[in-house]
Amino acid sequence: MSSTTVSSFVFVLLLLCVFQADCHPSGAPIETCGNGNPIYGNPNHHTRASNYTDEYVPQSARSNPFKFLAHSPTYQPGKNLRVTISGSNGELFKGFFLQARAFNSNKTLGVFSDLPALTKPVQCTGTVDDSVTHTGKEEKEALSFLWTAPEEGVGDIIFIGSVALGHSTFYVNMASSIIAEGTTGNAGILQVNLCVMVIGLIAALIYTTDE
Repeated sequence: MSSTTVSSFVFVLLLLCVFQADCHPSGAPIETCGNGNPIYGNPNHHTRASNYTDEYVPQSARSNPFKFLAHSPTYQPGKNLRVTISGSNGELFKGFFLQARAFNSNKTLGVFSDLPALTKPVQCTGTVDDSVTHTGKEEKEALSFLWTAPEEGVGDIIFIGSVALGHSTFYVNMASSIIAEGTTGNAGILQVNLCVMVIGLIAALIYTTDE
């Protein structure tokens, strides 16, 4: 094999490597765990078409049509909560990254399951499946996941992450509404029973006074 052929082969391999590094069609890289960028790891990444002189930056949050929606304003320790990624008017997207964190903290919480097609789990901390991302560049309209809370309560939580429409259009630092820690089923029943007892005592006192 001539030196020219070898050089051409190496050049093609380098181009393929650059393409893979830029696009990440198989999902967000592990660096995403730190900064939440859904495809590139670094929100100020360079283009390969202009000899790495131009930079792409995230879109303005004010123009972001996408949201992370928890299907309940509260969660219960050890229980499931469904969360959905969608656009306000059915907008399509290609890439995403999603995880739950304690409010005002970088601590990743819980695990994801019931993953739809074109998605996969990501292990950002010591817990497997604590985050989720995309697995292909196909367009997606809405995605829904089950998130299981830790067995012990951790206070308020939020879902955070990013959404990408393509190589140069993406939104970062997205967050859901705050989700409060709710009471367990037994605690709720106990609270109802206490209320019934108090009402009964008040009624008995009123009846005794009337006599």
